[in-house]
Parts: sequence; structure tokens; C-alpha cells
Amino acid sequence: MSVILWRQYFIVLACILGAFYIVLVVLLYRRRGSSLLKATATDLQMPVKGGSPKQQDGSERLPAIGDTESTGAFDEEAAFNSLEELAGRIEDVVINGQQGMNKTSLLPKLQAIISNYPLLNKQPFKVAINNVIIKRSKQHWDIVITEEEVNRLWTII
Repeated sequence: MSVILWRQYFIVLACILGAFYIVLVVLLYRRRGSSLLKATATDLQMPVKGGSPKQQDGSERLPAIGDTESTGAFDEEAAFNSLEELAGRIEDVVINGQQGMNKTSLLPKLQAIISNYPLLNKQPFKVAINNVIIKRSKQHWDIVITEEEVNRLWTII
């Protein structure tokens, strides 16, 4: 007959719970990461209440997420979804960049991506995206990008 101490019981319980949560986080991350990469431009639009504005060619246009002129309100959930998507696209460009990537080739690519997200041209979002750009470019290509250079990426919006 063996005796199990409370201390041993809690250690085993903590190990089992830790392993469970690690598996849960990995599964959630895999599911969420793959869905971020599959988002399309149509996923980033929402219908307008009371009809859609007409484009020059006569077709109806759905407003971009956070288009406050047509919806009358700022959609925070959509903004955060766009933020996650933009961060994923930036990481994809930086991580999967061409051999010999340098600052002069990276910055125009990043600016082109950022220009598709005018909703995120607000201070809290810009800070988050700027941090992703600075950290990932340093981490993967040893490219040092300054705050000033990253802030210039937003000027076209």
C-alpha cells in the first residue's frame, strides 16, 4: 500500500492542467492563425443600413469596416479583426521575404499593405502595428527600422 501526499497530488494535477492548457492554446492558435490568412477583401466589408452608396460605374459599394460615414458608429470588433489581419499580413511579408531583403525593399511593401487599412490609422492601432514591423524586421532580417520611418508608412493614408 502506498500513500499519496497532498503535495504529490497537487503537483500531478498542476502538470495535467498545464498540459491541457498548452494543447488548448496550440489548437486555438492554429485555428485562428489559419483563418487570419484566408481573409479576403469581401470579408472586410459590411452591409450598410438603408442601402448602399453607388460607385462611379453604377455598382453598389459596401463600406469598409469602420466606415463611420455610412454606419454612424465605429465598429471596434471589426477594427480589432482588421488589426489582427494586418499584423498577420505584415508578418507574412517580413518572414517570407525574398533573399537579401533590405530596408529599401521592405518599406514600400509594408506601405502598400498598410494603405489597404485606413481604419487603423488611429493612434492605438498604429502603435501596435509599428511594434510588429520594428520587432519582426529586426528579428528576421536584422533590419533596424526607426519609429520615424515606420510612422512615415502611414502618411499615404
